[in-house]
Amino acid sequence: MIPITFNKDDLNNVKKGNVRGQDLASFLSISMPKRAGVLDIFDDPCGYVQITPTTGYATVTMKKGYVNIYGRCIYVEQGEQVQIALPTSGTVTGTFGIRVNLGETGANEVAWFTKTTTLQQDNILNNEINGVYEFALFNYTATSGGLTLTKVATIIENIDDYLKGANFTTQPTADKSTKLATTEFSQNLIDTIRTVANKAQKGSLKLDNGIIIKWGFVLTQRANTNIYVPFDTTYPFTSVYNVQITPRNYISNNFTIGLIAYDNNGFSYVVTSDTIDCMYLAIGV
Repeated sequence: MIPITFNKDDLNNVKKGNVRGQDLASFLSISMPKRAGVLDIFDDPCGYVQITPTTGYATVTMKKGYVNIYGRCIYVEQGEQVQIALPTSGTVTGTFGIRVNLGETGANEVAWFTKTTTLQQDNILNNEINGVYEFALFNYTATSGGLTLTKVATIIENIDDYLKGANFTTQPTADKSTKLATTEFSQNLIDTIRTVANKAQKGSLKLDNGIIIKWGFVLTQRANTNIYVPFDTTYPFTSVYNVQITPRNYISNNFTIGLIAYDNNGFSYVVTSDTIDCMYLAIGV
């Protein structure tokens, strides 16, 4: 077995070619830190090729596969062999699988186990120092003449489905968590922005976080007179943060334009030339 996501040395071993990079990439793409199971990548992942009984024990030859145990990824190599003791008489039943022991280091941190008693399954999800988790691959029945295995490992759904988003939950566009955004979430957010925008010459845009942007174009007509401009009422302001005005249609710089005042309903401005029109942009909530 090869540990993959235990420490940086494990990842370095992967980079050296001990494990197929594309399979590792597939695993990391759907990282399942809160689950324990066999990744459904290969045909019958972590199954067995054959069982060879001899006097006193049986040898199980394994098929390749990836096992994820609460964020710890382990690669079982094709042809790896595990020996299970056979009784001299009677029948013995037990469990055969993979043990993660965070109290050990190196090769002892991950090991095969067989057990006839209750499995030890400590909470290692948020623990990087100690704890033991025994993951069952098979239940077995052993006699002096041989061994039978029944696969009991949880299978984590097909990776292709995960890559296509079949098992991801799309959060509402107001979600502020650090969960991964699905394509559907991104599209919903874009659609929300599109639908809340009045894209006329005078209009409003309300963002998902509550920010409101209003814009417009005003024909001045009267010089040196306070001109009041009401905001678009599609999304009324409760508080205005900023109003900017920009002159338009001027052919010289011989004029003055200024913002006088603003409130939640509109703003006032003055310009010294009746040929200068005004564009404005207001931001608030």
